[in-house]
Amino acid sequence: MSAWPERMNRRTIVSMIFVFLVTACGREPQLSVLFETDLTVAKGNDVVYDGVVIGKVAKTSVENGGARVHLAVSDERIEVLHKGSAAIMTTRGGSPAVEIYDRGGGDALSDGDELVALNNSLEYLAWQAGKTVDTAHGSLNEMTESLRNYLNGEEWARQREEMEESLEQLGVDAEQAMGQMQDDYDAMIEELEAKTEESRELAQKHYDQLSANVQKQLEVLMKNGKEAVAEPLQRLSESLESLMQKYSAENSG
Repeated sequence: MSAWPERMNRRTIVSMIFVFLVTACGREPQLSVLFETDLTVAKGNDVVYDGVVIGKVAKTSVENGGARVHLAVSDERIEVLHKGSAAIMTTRGGSPAVEIYDRGGGDALSDGDELVALNNSLEYLAWQAGKTVDTAHGSLNEMTESLRNYLNGEEWARQREEMEESLEQLGVDAEQAMGQMQDDYDAMIEELEAKTEESRELAQKHYDQLSANVQKQLEVLMKNGKEAVAEPLQRLSESLESLMQKYSAENSG
């Protein structure tokens, strides 16, 4: 009897096993995002959604003066995200990472889809408030309006309540601390919009007070293991800094 059928069977079996392994262990679905800022992440860094690692940075490159980042995300994770989701380069546990945010609604993401790029915390806060702002090319008025929308929205109200509750547990007069932050913020924006020589100094004064208060509460939360609760406050701090940088750039000279 010929050995040919036996060899064919073996080859067929090996081929079937190979195809199965390739299919089972093939490339994970990839998403893409183009940031206007410099790269702060690299291949192998975590991709995070809702506090959970759902993939890795697969590849990075420079494109049109910005940073193109490809994200490898598992099948079961990509199916729960929706088109219009956004991403921001951030840090997680002291290491660079890409964080994905999803407001929900619409069709599910699929392999090859592009995410909305959030280039800094102010753009993130504006996106959370349902708005878009281009901090690289937009006006100061657009930026202040976006931040105001966020601070007047439901998301910030929920986050503020969580922060106040945590601060109270840590012995801080949270109502007074958060109330002072709001007062300084309102006064700072009023002076920014006045656009006079005197208002520049007053805006800077209120910003310095606000920034010092935010940092003080951040330190309390971070030191006591409340990183997740502190994140919105960190974003606010970074956004205020972006706002003042934009103000300084528009009013220099």
